[in-house]
Amino acid sequence: MIDQSENSDDRSIERALSLLPGVDQVSFFSRDRIVYLRVNEEEFDRGALRDIEGLVDSAD
Repeated sequence: MIDQSENSDDRSIERALSLLPGVDQVSFFSRDRIVYLRVNEEEFDRGALRDIEGLVDSAD
């Protein structure tokens, strides 16, 4: 059975990542805890990526 709150959290993560400057596409695979981002390198802030990695690490 699929946990509805988990699906809601997944969508929230996808939405939050898609709002980052320079992010063109987000693919989030919660089961495997993998996130793929397609970004515009000229607009993407690599510092934001480090912040995201820190948030994910702290969630473990």
